[in-house]
Amino acid sequence: MWIPLALPAAACGAVKVEPSPPPAPSAAPAAVSLAAAYGPVTEYALYYQAKNVGLSLYEPENGCYLGAYVLSNKAINYDMKEFDRLTGKKHAVAMYNMTLGDAFPDEWVVSCVAALKTPFLSVRPQKAYDLYDKSALNRFAAALAKYHIPMFVEFFPDPEAENADPEMYKEYFAYARDVFNRRVPSAALVWSVSSANVLDCERYYPGDKNADWVGLSVYEPLAGDGYADFFPALDYFYYTFQKSKPVMLSRFAVSHYTSENRVYKTQEASDEIARVYAAAADGYPRLKLINYMDFNGIALSGDNRGDDFSVSDSDRVTAVYAAAVSDNRFLTVLDARPHPDAVVQWIRSPFPVYGRGDKFFFPEDGFRLDLNISGLRNPTVIDGADCFDIDVIRTDPNRSLSVDEDGRAVWVGNGG
Repeated sequence: MWIPLALPAAACGAVKVEPSPPPAPSAAPAAVSLAAAYGPVTEYALYYQAKNVGLSLYEPENGCYLGAYVLSNKAINYDMKEFDRLTGKKHAVAMYNMTLGDAFPDEWVVSCVAALKTPFLSVRPQKAYDLYDKSALNRFAAALAKYHIPMFVEFFPDPEAENADPEMYKEYFAYARDVFNRRVPSAALVWSVSSANVLDCERYYPGDKNADWVGLSVYEPLAGDGYADFFPALDYFYYTFQKSKPVMLSRFAVSHYTSENRVYKTQEASDEIARVYAAAADGYPRLKLINYMDFNGIALSGDNRGDDFSVSDSDRVTAVYAAAVSDNRFLTVLDARPHPDAVVQWIRSPFPVYGRGDKFFFPEDGFRLDLNISGLRNPTVIDGADCFDIDVIRTDPNRSLSVDEDGRAVWVGNGG
């Protein structure tokens, strides 16, 4: 339910018991505690519209592409069309994993074109030979250059897992960027890391000019009765890059069976899939692509150990996945149209809004860094930070303010 934010413009300073002279201009009003003045608080996410955001290659202005990897799933004959049929939704992107130096998958690329799928090639380095092999990279680009079609290329994913030297890696990625610019300009270059290594990701980031998209790889094996929460890692990654790049989950998978205890957790997997796709649609406006990894790791392991991440071999999980991706915000066709040089995009602030009743407060750093508002007075202290009544935004004719109570979100738009 969306409601307009109507807040009384009440001062937040301490009440004086007896008349006294006004403070000197340099003296700040006393801060008060929100809990002491108004009682318990509820946190809301704040979203604001950023102007003049340049969209990257194939980035949709709104919405999130659906993608999938099925080439390790014998149960559906490795067939994306069958995956679409089972899940009741066409997927825009099909994924292929390969190692640099492998034979180029010409037949697979042609099958993607025939099925109206956008190819997504994930290209790992040659571990045993040379992590920074420029000759193999050039051969790969030459093979790809035969196809003048939109595609994604995830190049050298998760460099920390490969023990790559950060500086050599960034130099190699920049070289790849130059090769693709010259030989395969129709390919969107994706830089990605694993959620397990997200805290070190900036050491390996090759820079905005060298990556079209940024991606996070997330696998959720069963741990006991549930899953380790990856959203802190996603938030860190998302807040780091959302203002400059579209974000994707280059790999996402949830286990519904593990060989550790030989117990199926289809309900838990279903709940997690529903939670993640709902959060992606509702809470991460610049998360623009999710590739689901549909495979049974136990069948591929050789020792019958591991996790089953497939959504296509359990009727319950398949039904929940189908319901989760049925939302119209999940896109089935690549947007390859030219875009304006700059558009308006929703940005999620890392600072929370604190609310109680009809009072809402936002940290001073959030006002200054995200909303470009400074010089506010009469702070309210929340969690040790100076916060201010967000109703000040209502005095700006160039902004609008609304609250989604159900979604616990505050939206600051441009204009009324």
